[in-house]
Amino acid sequence: MTRRAPTTRAEAGRLIEALVERRFDGPLPPLSTAVLIVERTSHLCGLALDETLPLQGRALFASGSLEPRAREDAAWHREAFFGELGAPFGLSARAVLAAVRARKFPLVPPRPIGGYEYLGAFRCSGVLDVADPCHLRKPSRMPASIFGLSFAVEALVGSWQVFVRAGVGEDADCTAELAVIHADGVNVVAAEQVATIGVDAGMAGVFDRTCPEPAQTELHVEGVVHGLGAFAFSGHGDGRYPLFVGKALGRVAKLRIVFIDEHPERDATVPPRASRRYAISEVFAVGDFVEHPKFGTGSVIRALDGKIEIEFDDAVRTLIHGKR
Repeated sequence: MTRRAPTTRAEAGRLIEALVERRFDGPLPPLSTAVLIVERTSHLCGLALDETLPLQGRALFASGSLEPRAREDAAWHREAFFGELGAPFGLSARAVLAAVRARKFPLVPPRPIGGYEYLGAFRCSGVLDVADPCHLRKPSRMPASIFGLSFAVEALVGSWQVFVRAGVGEDADCTAELAVIHADGVNVVAAEQVATIGVDAGMAGVFDRTCPEPAQTELHVEGVVHGLGAFAFSGHGDGRYPLFVGKALGRVAKLRIVFIDEHPERDATVPPRASRRYAISEVFAVGDFVEHPKFGTGSVIRALDGKIEIEFDDAVRTLIHGKR
């Protein structure tokens, strides 16, 4: 691959603005004739971003104007392209692509969530399918109890915001969680595990029942699909991951698919609450902060009959609550 100077902030901003305004009329870059997709992607990565912008713009917003091979090349090059655009701003490829799709840069959520990256919004008509996008609404060859690839929930109608959380340490390059939240679900705690989602293609998402099945070329950068769903890469890849929900007005108002976390039931998307002093007679709920005279301040991560599990700095402890 040809080495070239990194893209400057000014240049990246100019190219992002062009995509936001849907200006990509220039000629397509020369495409490689190599057989291997890795060689064709390497070729595009060696070109200047302004040369490849018309290809990416047309692939995203005028795909019918491209030959199938050009669409495939653009899809495989997409993460590198948007990653380089985002680097001068400290943004990921998925964040820049989300802003371009929404025609607003920078893209700011209605309510920011610390530690999470915002990827835009989608519409829900009342039923959401949580699934590996490559198996969306397809029959599984295995029983759902063993490896369920899809799970449906009745959800609030309207706009849902999409957030992702990155892993830490060795998992910093992995997505640790996908969270989707309705406007009425901001303060809802999604700590009830209702299913375990099987992943067979290294990704999982949440899709409105009317969302078309995403094409393979749409699944190279995490984010919103067709304005009717969203997906993320599944942490460590294929496997089984817990799905947590929280309800408001009798329907699901928040969903979380947790890929990497020691305590997946803990909902970090909930706005901080004032802590309450622990007393055996007090009743606590998941997400509450508790001040204990011996263990310090902790967060309730699980509420059982007469007992709560609280994560303190040194350990997770089980305490009694609600005893009269």
